[in-house]
Amino acid sequence: MLSFGSGILPFCLPSALAALYVQSGYRIINKFASQYGKKTTFQGTVAVISVWMILFISFTTQPQVKAFKLLAQPAQTDSARTAVLTQSQVIRTGLLNAYLSSYRYISPIEENNHIQTMYRSVFGLPESLCLFLQVSYNQLMSPFLYNGSRSDIEKAEKLYAEFFDTPIQKAERKAVQRALQSTAIVDEAKAGVLNINQKKVWLRSQQVSVTEHGDWADVELYEVYENQTNDVEEILYYFSLPESATITGLWLGDTDKRSQSFPFKVSPRGAAQKVYNSQVRRSRPVDPALLEQVGPRLYRLRAFPVPPKLSFREQRNSTERPTQMHLWLTYNVMRQAQGWALPRLAEKRNIFWTKDTQRLGNGDAIATSEDEWLPPFLRATDQQQPKVHQVNFPEGYQLTAKPLAQEDYALPQGKRFAVVVDSSRSMSAQVKALIKTFNWLNQQGFADNTFANNDADLYVTAAAGKQPQRIDNIQTFNPAKITFYGTIQYREMLQQFLQLQGDTPYDGILLVTDEGSYELSEDSKDGLDMPAPLWMVHLGALPPAYDDGTLKAIQDSGGVCLQNSQRSCSDWQQRQH
Repeated sequence: MLSFGSGILPFCLPSALAALYVQSGYRIINKFASQYGKKTTFQGTVAVISVWMILFISFTTQPQVKAFKLLAQPAQTDSARTAVLTQSQVIRTGLLNAYLSSYRYISPIEENNHIQTMYRSVFGLPESLCLFLQVSYNQLMSPFLYNGSRSDIEKAEKLYAEFFDTPIQKAERKAVQRALQSTAIVDEAKAGVLNINQKKVWLRSQQVSVTEHGDWADVELYEVYENQTNDVEEILYYFSLPESATITGLWLGDTDKRSQSFPFKVSPRGAAQKVYNSQVRRSRPVDPALLEQVGPRLYRLRAFPVPPKLSFREQRNSTERPTQMHLWLTYNVMRQAQGWALPRLAEKRNIFWTKDTQRLGNGDAIATSEDEWLPPFLRATDQQQPKVHQVNFPEGYQLTAKPLAQEDYALPQGKRFAVVVDSSRSMSAQVKALIKTFNWLNQQGFADNTFANNDADLYVTAAAGKQPQRIDNIQTFNPAKITFYGTIQYREMLQQFLQLQGDTPYDGILLVTDEGSYELSEDSKDGLDMPAPLWMVHLGALPPAYDDGTLKAIQDSGGVCLQNSQRSCSDWQQRQH
């Protein structure tokens, strides 16, 4: 009898508990009715049940279902794309919920089968009854179970990038970080997208020294870092310099003596990345720093490891070890009208500064805003006029650099250009600048269909689901009517142009785009064979970096990257001279 009771108890326990709750609720309602009357009791009971049902249904309806349905098929027309864009908030909420499902829910519904398994294996009940009990349990627990599969995480990440034209970790960084902080997951030392603007390593001091040589100068940037965490950390800067700048050195050390620091070594980019990444993964790395040119004017600086702060035990034991990292960066640059150009920050990871950060420029305090890494320029003390520079090479070669006067700038004549327009979603923020650009092209005769001055053909790129267009008469094009949709990377835009170009020859190719989403690009080392110089014309900000293939296409074709579209043609003309 005892054995029978012990075996039947787990089987009957769920039903018994439910019955006890119902009986207890019945007694409470009766007692409430005796004090306040049956009408009030009925109204209160209905209100509570209604609120409970509304909450249950609202939590049961999960947003990712509608988001996946809206993006199930690529929108192929402008009207269809506009309709989907109006649902952007619904799509954003749904994709984020799917991406964070492993943090927000107990498990996917399809994996939650423990009730079915328990009743089948322990009690040997028929499969149909076990399945019924599992389905009933899942319906009751549906607010806490994810309506989908684990593969939805990767699917949501992909769809978010394709629709919003930015990585989900970058756009939803705060939500993702909150989810990570609720778990025991430890962030890796290598600075990734989630580390953008993170405050882990404090910039203790910064010194800029300029040694002037007439119209050019040696510039040294010296920084000291202090880790605010208990783990080794990596810092990362994306920055730009003028075209005239040349990097001359990089040193890293744990003291303020540059002579005792690790000296730099010039290596091919791939080999340098391999060595750096191997050091980051080591438990006891040799201090590495990596400076890469990731665009005609763009650079990426990474340094590791910034030693952790002293632990309580180390402080108690008076342990002596390095707690700072020192970095020196040197470059040469030509003087501009505003003075000596300093690195211009595009993005930072893990590094931060405060009002207590000491900043000096040639020994004097530098006034900067809270968001600024460095001021744009340091004032030049020597106002000597630019002069001609000559460099003699072996075998009789000679390079001459001549300063340009304002009258040297002029628009080309009798040239034909291809204007490639980025139609990805992020370009919607640059509509006014795009309209201004095309107004200028019309005013300068690029749209009059005559080759006496200049002429331009238009190529409008398109994300998946729609075909790109070639428009030979720019006057018929209205940039305000473009439906900016989806994501297109630079390589795809150039491939679309090459497919539509046919046999038309061009003297220059202008890709009109914005800052872009470097993190979404595939880093193919194979460059495209461009038939003319490729000019990357960025409305807004320069990108943090280019993928290797695009960078190779720019360099091999003799192109460059610009922020001012109205300077591109005149600059191109000077380069031809």
